[in-house]
Order: sequence, then structure tokens, then C-alpha cells
Amino acid sequence: MGAHPTIWISYLLWISRWIDRITRLVSVTELLPLVTDRFGVPLGGGAGLPANDTYFQRRKPAAAFKHGILSRYPVVFAAKTGAATAGQRVMFLDGYAGAGQYDDESPGSPLLFMEVAKSMGGRRAVTGVFVEADEVNYQHLAELLAEITPPDASYTTVHGELGEHLHWILRKAADAALFVFLDPFGTALDRPQLCHLLTTRPRWPPTEVLLHFSVSTVARIGGIVRKAHRQRQQLTAAERKTVANVDRFLGGDWWQAAFRTTAEDHDEGTATQAALDVANRYCTEIGHQTGFTPVAIPVRPAPGRLPKYVLVLFTRHPHGLWHFTSTLGQAGRDWMAAHDADEVARLDARDNKTGTEALFDLPRPPFDPTAYERTHRGAWIEELADNLADLLHEHGTFRPAEHTLQIYGNLVGQAWEQHVRAAVKKLHAAGITHNTGKKIGKIDFWERPLDLIIPAQAKAPATEQAAPDRHADDYPTAWADPA
Repeated sequence: MGAHPTIWISYLLWISRWIDRITRLVSVTELLPLVTDRFGVPLGGGAGLPANDTYFQRRKPAAAFKHGILSRYPVVFAAKTGAATAGQRVMFLDGYAGAGQYDDESPGSPLLFMEVAKSMGGRRAVTGVFVEADEVNYQHLAELLAEITPPDASYTTVHGELGEHLHWILRKAADAALFVFLDPFGTALDRPQLCHLLTTRPRWPPTEVLLHFSVSTVARIGGIVRKAHRQRQQLTAAERKTVANVDRFLGGDWWQAAFRTTAEDHDEGTATQAALDVANRYCTEIGHQTGFTPVAIPVRPAPGRLPKYVLVLFTRHPHGLWHFTSTLGQAGRDWMAAHDADEVARLDARDNKTGTEALFDLPRPPFDPTAYERTHRGAWIEELADNLADLLHEHGTFRPAEHTLQIYGNLVGQAWEQHVRAAVKKLHAAGITHNTGKKIGKIDFWERPLDLIIPAQAKAPATEQAAPDRHADDYPTAWADPA
């Protein structure tokens, strides 16, 4: 006797659900760029930017990646750069601070920065400056910080546009290490203002800028340009104002040419690629103009989706690049965990709608970050060792901190420092290099030369002497481990 049709339908839905469970266990390479030179080169596509009034409802995977960086890298920045500033001063400038938290009460960037300040335990004099133009968000932010921060916390909230207040903020940060986070809804500082920020600050104390470049915003507004060009129409007054905002952000109307030659108006992939090409040129030109190295990574909302934004760090220092790249790997794991949680929520919602959960309810194992790392570490270490060996044969001797992106290669956003350390130890054990992958005094393996042992040397014991940490002109002392 055949099974009831309802049972067969439920069974097929159950199979579909578990196929989804399997296919979502994808590699975090879905959010990675391909880096082809010392400037991070983002490749891929984009997605729609959420509206201001809905963005803070809860964090999505793309936001989890960004916040994975903010919960880690500023700690390193404050600890290391603040070690040698006057009064050990560090300033965090959040230029588009928002309301301070999501509707589910998970912390936004201002709370993450204040948590970093708290974690310093008085070892660094950390000040936060939080700028927000929207009045409702500003009031919520000011009340929230007053409520949850200790009385001795050092911070300033500013209502208004960042560009209007930048001059006095930079004066206030004159003798402090400065980390700037620019995460707007749409476009950020006008290009001349960003270049002014980067170039007027001295080489010491250090300055770094982490910029959210909205691929979806540029793609959407580029579509307006494309449509008007194709239909030989004039832009409306509102459209001219919108396009002018992008012109100021990017430093001219040069970017519009990338969209006039794109395919159909509704071809999201083509428009997104054009926006990524614009982001690449923008980052590269600012790097050449200011002397800062931009490191860019496109971030996707989910595997297989077009990138929503490009996250770019502008830094002058190899040590900053080293620590930031390591942080990207840990943030990539956070992205995987957030995507897993999103998928579980989606499948649960579908089960509730179809009523199949009660019939076929198998346990869903939660994302295990330890198991994720353990599963991939062997392949990561092997690939990193290959990259290091290639550099050894190319250069003979080099310091890892001077070749960060080449060492990580396609593993940017997946592996982190502990995996590079293991790869160096593997090469040392194989008699390929004297560098042991261990710390000698205050000088870690990535600060010391990695040398290629030639066959004649291989007969002697492979011992390593502590090499000079850095050339004083290239590596400020504050990027050494703090005392």
C-alpha cells in the first residue's frame, strides 16, 4: 500500500532541509579578495545596502565580520602604539557612530571601542570620540554611553557631520595614536578630507583608518548614471545631488565612466563589478597620494552572494598590516558562525511554516569554532608553508612582516598568525630555515629574518640568533611588544 501523499511531501521537504544544511557548510573563501600587489585588490560582486532604520535590528554575517575586527584589532593597536606615545594616549574616532547598539542590544562600534578602552585597565589613556549626524541616533547613543560606561570613562559624543568637526578633533588627537573608523550609510568623508586626515598627521604618533566602502551604494548610483546616459536624459535635481555626493567622496566624476559602458540596467553582477573596480582604483590612488598602504577585503552577506561592501585599512606600518591580516582570519570565523546562525533561523522559519519539524526533527549541531579551525588548520599550514617556501626561493632572506599578503595569499580572511607560526616551524623542522617560529625575547618570528638554508649549511646545527628587530626608520618602536 503506497504512502500517503502528505507523508511523501513532508519527507521531500525534510530531505531538502538537510541538503541546505550540507550546502551551507562552505569555505569562508566566499568573502575573500584576490590580492595581486601590495595594495589589496578586491574582486567580486555586491548587494543592497540596508536602510538606516532597519540596519540596527540585528547583526548579519557581514556585520559580524566587521565587528569581529573591531573587537580585536583596536586592542592590538592601543596596546602597541600607545606604548610609546606621550602619556600613552590613544584615540578612537568613530565618524558615523549610529545608535550605539542593535535592537537586540548587541553592541555597535561605540560600545566595542569603549570595551577596548576598559580592557586596557589603565595601561593606556584611551579616549573615544563618537560622531553621529542623525538626531534620534545621537540621542540614543549619548544616553546609552552615559548609562553603561563607568564615571571615569573618557569619551566625547558629537552631533553633526564628521567633516564639520574633523579639524578640532585632529587637534585634540595631536599627541595620541589615532584609529579612525568610517562606517557610514552610503558615502564617507569627501576624498580631499580623507587625504587631509592622512597626510596632515605626522608619521608619529601613528594614524590608521578603517573605511567601509559601500559597493552597493556606488553600484546603485552608478545605475542612475547608466540609465540617464543610455536614454540620453538629464538627471533630475535629486539625482544630480546624489551623484554629486559620490563625486565628492571619490574625488571627481571619473567613476561614472565605469557605469556608462556596463550591460543592462538591472544586471546586478555587472554593476557590482564596476563598483568594485571603482573601489580598487580609489584605494590604490589614495595609497599613492598619501603614502599609506590600503588593504581591502570585500565582504559578502552570505556564501554565493555578491559583496555588500569593501572594508579597507589604510596603514603606514608593516606591523599594523601583519596584525590586521591576522585579525581578518579570526573575523572570518565569526562570519561563518553568524552565517550558520542565520541559516538555522531560516530553516526553522521554513519548518514552522510547513509543519515538517515535528515529523522529522533531527538535532542541528551548532557551529563549533574550535572544530572549524581544527578541520582546516592542516590544509592552511600546508598552503602557508608553500607560500613561505616560494618567498624563500625568490628572496633568499626576508622578514615575514614585510611580505604579509604574499604569505597569506588566498588564505586572507581564513588563517591567522598561529597558522603562519606553525608553517614556519614546519619549515624549520624540515631544515629549510633557521627561523624556529618561536619568540626570542621580545622579538617574534615574523619580525626576524626567514633565511633559506643551503645544503652546505644543513650539515651544521640549525640554530637561530636573535636578529635586530627592525630598522628604526621603517618600524616605530611602539609596534614592538609593550613593556
